[in-house]
Amino acid sequence: MSKAGGHPLLNDIEPLYKERATPFFETVISIQEAFDNLKLHHKIPGRINEFAEVLTKLGCERVGEVKHKRTGKHPTYWLLRNKDFFCDKSMSSIANKYWQPLGSTSEKMAEEWNLSQGDLNVIKEGLEEIEAYEDFHREAPEEDPEEDFETIRRERKKRSA
Repeated sequence: MSKAGGHPLLNDIEPLYKERATPFFETVISIQEAFDNLKLHHKIPGRINEFAEVLTKLGCERVGEVKHKRTGKHPTYWLLRNKDFFCDKSMSSIANKYWQPLGSTSEKMAEEWNLSQGDLNVIKEGLEEIEAYEDFHREAPEEDPEEDFETIRRERKKRSA
């Protein structure tokens, strides 16, 4: 059964989302690309509109259908996290500067998405901006990941008692 009345796909997708597995390692995704990837590699059932419902439940935000300038394609983009970072960005810049096609090699991006090395450099800079934003806003973990696990285990037991 699904979590407290949530969509059944939520149980399949939420763990992948939390661990930032493909396609959830990016901040901006094309919903069709992500859905196709999940169906192919994780055998996720369902339809794309059900996947959209799950993304909404996970706190993701739909950007919408935006023209990709270099190809003329109109993917529907979603923000998975860092929504505040994009407050002052246009939908066009989200599509063309902060989104990178999934699993693409430089050759495939040049062929399928008509992206030159200059375009790829712009995208790389955009992704580095997002990474810097995440690093700046990352909360310190409750537990020190460098501490031995036995000490962490004892502390957890104290807190739960």
